[in-house]
Amino acid sequence: MRKSLLKRWLTSGTSCSSEKDNEMQKKLPEYYNDSFKKGNLVTRKQLKSKALEFSNRGFFKASNSWIRLFVKKNRLLVSNEREYTRKML
Repeated sequence: MRKSLLKRWLTSGTSCSSEKDNEMQKKLPEYYNDSFKKGNLVTRKQLKSKALEFSNRGFFKASNSWIRLFVKKNRLLVSNEREYTRKML
């Protein structure tokens, strides 16, 4: 564990998990709101993809637990992948 934190710190020059990615934290809810207003369902997979796209931290992975906490914190309603596929057909 220590080696991975040190490696992240050395390669990124930041304090790893304690640093916030403010731009991504702002853009991701905007993406969600725009999609929701257009009547589109948003899935966790789409949120993960957009989070990675918007992030400026090279080591950020948008893990399932990060997505779950982000959804909970922002009180987002996300679609199940199966529901999304069914509605697309």
